[in-house]
Amino acid sequence: MKVDHLSSADEPSRAASPNRAPARTVMAGDIPNKHILDTSAWNNLANDPDLDRILEKLRSVAIVPTALAIAEIAATEDPERRLALLRLMKTVGRDNRPLATPNQLIIAACQGYARRDRTLTLNAGNDAEGAWIALNKPELADDGAQRWRWNSTRRGRMCSVSSRRVCAQH
Repeated sequence: MKVDHLSSADEPSRAASPNRAPARTVMAGDIPNKHILDTSAWNNLANDPDLDRILEKLRSVAIVPTALAIAEIAATEDPERRLALLRLMKTVGRDNRPLATPNQLIIAACQGYARRDRTLTLNAGNDAEGAWIALNKPELADDGAQRWRWNSTRRGRMCSVSSRRVCAQH
């Protein structure tokens, strides 16, 4: 199985909507010089006094955000800091959809292997979709909406910004 989809395309779960741009498929192999940053890297980048110079250099590489880093940043207590970090992630990550959480990637890889899929979508699932919403509308990631929670089976999941009632129940 070749692992190289960075963006989902024509997924049945993505209902057609007049407000939603059509999905596109981007093969990971077609994006040269791609990198991911963990949460501490995003925080250090935001704190760096040479941020503008660093951002200029980052234009020559592709930074792919991760749903895990977005969830952790969305849990930042200070609302101004949280908003600034999410906006920084969107600026640096451009239109690269976030990678799904590690457990979702493992599940997708196992399911794809069982189906003998030839490719694997690296950003499918509710966690990646919630992260994408948080990047595009960071003001929705408020104090209760984007928290990283551990459920009873110890499997991580991110509460979706579009389902605040679910988050409030945890």
